Amino acid sequence: MPEATPESAGTIGHRVSVDGKRATVLFEGPVGDTKGTWLGVEWDDPTRGKHDGTHRGIRIFAPSSGSPTSSSFVRHNKVSRGIDVVEGIKRRYGRVEGETAGVGLDTML
Repeated sequence: MPEATPESAGTIGHRVSVDGKRATVLFEGPVGDTKGTWLGVEWDDPTRGKHDGTHRGIRIFAPSSGSPTSSSFVRHNKVSRGIDVVEGIKRRYGRVEGETAGVGLDTML
């Protein structure tokens, strides 16, 4: 299998969304003689993809599903990585500042 690129260290294993469909990134790097960097993803829905991690008969990555249609190669600009937990909490509950984070001392004791 081809080696992942050094910059992929922070991408492999991440959950992503493409057109509202969820997947896990299993590969980042060049694919055959195509130009640019690709993400190899395994879809949550194993019927969503177009292959099983191979390109022109060469294994690029190995999805955990045994389905021949569990995976796809997609470009970075097609995926949404969502938000991290801290940002999600801020959006849901707002930004709380101060020594007690908005909780009254009488409530804490």
